[in-house]
Amino acid sequence: MQSVLRSNIVGPGLAALTLVAVGTALEPSRAGAAGASSGPLLSTQAPHGPAPGGAPLELIPDRALVKVAIDDPAGFLDRLAGQPAVTALAALPGNSVQALGRVRAALAEAESELGLPPLALARDLGGAGGVFWLDLKNLKPDYGLVLRGSDNGASRAALEVLLARAAERAGFPGAFDAPTAHRVGVDLWELGDDAAVGWRDGMAMLAKDSDAVLATLGGAAARQRERSRGHWTPAGPTGALGAQFDLERARLLAEFGDDDGLRDLVRLPDKPEGQLIFGPSLSTIARGDVLDAWLTADPNGVELGLASTGPDVVPPTSIDLAIEPGPTDLLFATLHREPGVLVDGTLELDDEASASLAKGLSQFELLMGGLDLRRDVLPRLGPTVQLIAREIPFRSGPAPELRLPALALVMELNDSDLVREPLVAAFQNAIVLSNVDRAQKGEGRPFLLRRAEVDETHALTAAHYSRPAPGEPIDMVYNAAPACAATAKWLILASHEDLLNDLMDELPTARDNRAQPVADRIGPSIERLVVDGSRAAALIEAQRDAIELAISLRRGLSEARARELVDGVLALLAAQSHLSLELSATGPDGLALVVRLDSGGTAE
Repeated sequence: MQSVLRSNIVGPGLAALTLVAVGTALEPSRAGAAGASSGPLLSTQAPHGPAPGGAPLELIPDRALVKVAIDDPAGFLDRLAGQPAVTALAALPGNSVQALGRVRAALAEAESELGLPPLALARDLGGAGGVFWLDLKNLKPDYGLVLRGSDNGASRAALEVLLARAAERAGFPGAFDAPTAHRVGVDLWELGDDAAVGWRDGMAMLAKDSDAVLATLGGAAARQRERSRGHWTPAGPTGALGAQFDLERARLLAEFGDDDGLRDLVRLPDKPEGQLIFGPSLSTIARGDVLDAWLTADPNGVELGLASTGPDVVPPTSIDLAIEPGPTDLLFATLHREPGVLVDGTLELDDEASASLAKGLSQFELLMGGLDLRRDVLPRLGPTVQLIAREIPFRSGPAPELRLPALALVMELNDSDLVREPLVAAFQNAIVLSNVDRAQKGEGRPFLLRRAEVDETHALTAAHYSRPAPGEPIDMVYNAAPACAATAKWLILASHEDLLNDLMDELPTARDNRAQPVADRIGPSIERLVVDGSRAAALIEAQRDAIELAISLRRGLSEARARELVDGVLALLAAQSHLSLELSATGPDGLALVVRLDSGGTAE
């Protein structure tokens, strides 16, 4: 019977416990479903009255590998659900109906499994807060989940209802009407060899075995509460969902254990895949002693943060800004990438990936006139990469009926005399090959090379489509007028010549040196990305007729349906004015990544 109970109680039990935060936010009534039950499911000895508030942080073992905590889950999810972006996203045509349908279906399925409304159960079990931890003991997983209810009686009744309904579904009604045992003030239900549930003073706990439950909720926990000043406190603002990952211990377990998944996770920052995704600056955040994380919501927006400390966390490099953020930028990003290190690291990839990379590199070297990529080119690419998206006036070419922002990539060059002209020539060769490919496929008009300049300070080239005949519509392809320039310090690739011209004027002079070692940049960002939602909304609004027509024609939608889609996107962009990502040094040995979605104001 125990094995049947284990499979039929632990699964539904975990499902119900994970509904705690949702239940406390969505179920306003304080008279929970558990409290409405009668008979043996209600313990006459369960104390009623308010339980101590907040997540029981003092119960988390000091050396747990992963720690998670949330205070006041109802308030947290109220703030999260109240974000303007959430409301706008749900209001997008089709999204609200589909999302609400999925939520209702999930709740109905859970209610069918449990026999009672899951939101009320979740609220009563963990309305005040909860903690979760994961560890490895003797290289085997060990965990604990403790939920603190806002009312002792409602918490106890909810747990009994959950266990009783699960026992009924397993075909053993009444198996858990009473606890299996009562020790050191803890009511204990043993669910077989791999799980146990306990309850004490408004707190319900799920763990791997009864010993863990008794050690946590029993006398050891009481003594720990007396010295709780030293317990872990989540990083981030008060009221946030907080977590911590013990990186130092994870590295030790990965080194001496046999868990391939943990070993791959720990080594990811140093792998080529990690370098490609995160870059050398962000990947160092995983080299700290611990990694703290938080998610918070307030009236001004939502914030996700990661922070790490350790002697190898702050990357030893310099960040040199070519372009400063402009008032018309829709997107502005400064990233730290080291192409040479990345390409060298990809030699460790599997044979198929290495062969594909080798083919791509050889093709690029042909475009470069035979220069060796690793020896001649990559050492001359600096670590600073910038991305810019900006509205342009279309001075150098016809303005299309539907204008898109132009995009540009700016890369730092070191000792560029050898590669300046070959880089621009490679761009020209790529344009020619693109034209050949398009001609073979019968895909539209070719690009024409419009400019080609070379002097002692820079090399520059630009291409554009031939001008349309009088009366011919100027369609979206005229958003592309690709251009490339290489100076003594910078390489610029742009989707339109107008943006390249503007950025060339904004480049710093030789005397304007903006480089600073990262270690000296305490506070200012090492990497940053900002997306201006309000400016994007203004661009769409100014062209909404053309956008609605394009949507109707390309997707076969009615004008009314296309108008609904545009209205929904505008509402979403207006609700969240800025998305920002910032990686900053917080001290000589500290690094923090903060992603923020602002509901108003301007990006700093």
